[in-house]
Amino acid sequence: MSKIHLLVEQALQKWEETRDSDKKLMLAVWYLQDPCFEQHFKQFFKEKAATPESITRVRRKLQEQGKYQASKKVDDERFNKFNNMRNYGSHSVEDIDNTLI
Repeated sequence: MSKIHLLVEQALQKWEETRDSDKKLMLAVWYLQDPCFEQHFKQFFKEKAATPESITRVRRKLQEQGKYQASKKVDDERFNKFNNMRNYGSHSVEDIDNTLI
């Protein structure tokens, strides 16, 4: 298991609000990496910080496994965004042009 995976899981266990907010989860993981990260954020972000993409990827994996589920409201919102993007991709260019007119 990677260090990022362990940090993400620790944050999701410790702070339930991180299950509903990727922004809060990122801040929590960075805090776990370095409690003083805000004092030297530019250097921390360049040299040490887990990437936002890695953090959210691990969160998605864990939630797909049934762990640390988001609230029903947030889960529904995420599903609707996914569904809208999936449906958007299935339209032809003409369909999209017609909706824009």
